[in-house]
Amino acid sequence: MDRTLSYTIEAADDGENVGEYLHHHGYSQPLLIHLKKTQEGILLNGIWCYVNSILHTGDILTIHIQDHDGSTGIPATKISEEAFTSMVAYEDEDILVMNKPADLPVHPSLGHYEDTLANYCAWHYHNQLVD
Repeated sequence: MDRTLSYTIEAADDGENVGEYLHHHGYSQPLLIHLKKTQEGILLNGIWCYVNSILHTGDILTIHIQDHDGSTGIPATKISEEAFTSMVAYEDEDILVMNKPADLPVHPSLGHYEDTLANYCAWHYHNQLVD
């Protein structure tokens, strides 16, 4: 699922740059980095722009967000269900205890957007809801 969000810049936001504006509207730094690398991810008045572009009253800022795997909003993972299950030490309806490998990042960061414990857990719980 793709989403396109459009914002009309108000007088109160005049002079702010695109990155600051999006950050104030709840966009995370990893999402901003992803948008910067996405063709037509950030458009200002219909034209691709940098996050340091200055906004003016009446400008139209358009954000195009694409799900990583095209359907769920959960980043596609490169781990098998068996590998994930082998990391689970204990699980019930309230708690999940994991044996995290030392080289597995906990959350998305530079260079590790998808291969993280957080993404694996999101994928695991998404699959449980679907089943």
